[in-house]
Amino acid sequence: MRAVEIERLSWDSAFFSKRIGRLRPDPDRETDLRRVADLDRSGFDCLYVELDVAAADLLDRWLALGARVMDVRAELSAVVGEAAPVAAASEVEGLSVWSESDRQDAAALAEDLSRWSRFARDPALRDSAARLYGHWLELAISGAHEALVWRAGGHIVGLLTFRSEADDAWIELLDIHESHRGQGIALALMRAFLARAHRDGRTRANVRTQLRNLRAVHAYERAGFRIGRVTLVLHWWSH
Repeated sequence: MRAVEIERLSWDSAFFSKRIGRLRPDPDRETDLRRVADLDRSGFDCLYVELDVAAADLLDRWLALGARVMDVRAELSAVVGEAAPVAAASEVEGLSVWSESDRQDAAALAEDLSRWSRFARDPALRDSAARLYGHWLELAISGAHEALVWRAGGHIVGLLTFRSEADDAWIELLDIHESHRGQGIALALMRAFLARAHRDGRTRANVRTQLRNLRAVHAYERAGFRIGRVTLVLHWWSH
């Protein structure tokens, strides 16, 4: 029987000061979950266990081992050029690129978004959730990733950060200040993102979000994204 294959997550381990790994059990082969339960406790503090949403049998077995469901993650995709009609940033009032003066407003939006995350739902990681999203924001404003913002009244009230990988463009963070929701700002930001992806030669746009965040899911669908894979994300702690 093959050994249980666990990916050691060095970055997560360093960030959270925990020994963290990731496991994607294969439902098509026999996996001896007792080997996971009996892992050397000095090896991992926490495992992220990712299961297909249809894998009810595996889910029951992991719950019996003490794992907890932290997220139902939806991955949505759109074919660039076939999604919602796009507009250049210069054609949409309020839409702009990042500037250093936006840092404080953007940090507040990133912190608001972190409350939806599985990290905020896990008591052992909750205190670091806002810091994690702040780190992702810093990647965008440092140039490692990129950011689009929406300004109103001298402040930014909308934020979309993204990165590119080969032919794909990925949305990382998208949030609108609660006082400006329902005004089409999220759609305008996504249209600008899709226009940028098209200009850069990307063929597919992707995003992962919490399925329970129906407002976000519906916003992506209005922009032409469609749900593909749905994954249960569990956290299993060794103590």
